[in-house]
Amino acid sequence: ALRTALSRLRARVGNDAITTDASGYRIDANIDATCFERLVATTARGSARLRDLEEALALRTGDALDEFSHEQWAEVEAARLDDLARIANEDRSELLIGLGRSAEAVSILGAFVAANPLRDRPHGLLLQALACEGRQADALRAYRSYRKLLAEETGTEPSRFVQAIERRIASTHSDERAEVIERLRTSGHWEIDVTR
Repeated sequence: ALRTALSRLRARVGNDAITTDASGYRIDANIDATCFERLVATTARGSARLRDLEEALALRTGDALDEFSHEQWAEVEAARLDDLARIANEDRSELLIGLGRSAEAVSILGAFVAANPLRDRPHGLLLQALACEGRQADALRAYRSYRKLLAEETGTEPSRFVQAIERRIASTHSDERAEVIERLRTSGHWEIDVTR
């Protein structure tokens, strides 16, 4: 039965992908999860990094390892891959803002924040993207909604980084708005000076 299963598997992944060693059989297949991790881990910058992240996220068609959701062994790995996908989504949004494509970031982040309402970083990124689109009032409303949600759900406040973004947006006068928006657009979310 094992040989039959291995024969079928070799037909799907290729003969060279399955080897034997002292511990048994080993599969070295180029599966989606492996490709996804490799693309997320690249050290490319700017547009090249955005391209890698978008290619990685395109490999995701649902929750990680969802075909094995009933198997206990897959739970930890699936959770790790799902968290990596959330981080990749956040990184992609931050790159879009930095590359001047904040309208796309607003669209992505709106859905992402709805699906992950208690994650801090995407809320900060959404504030940045809205401000970069000239939607300061929407950004401040989004901040108030997030602050209220945190207070009700966890009894906490937004992080000091998200508070710094909100302060920068709220204190912007029309004569300095362009400078502040450019600073929000080009500074990474976690690099914002929280003392201002």
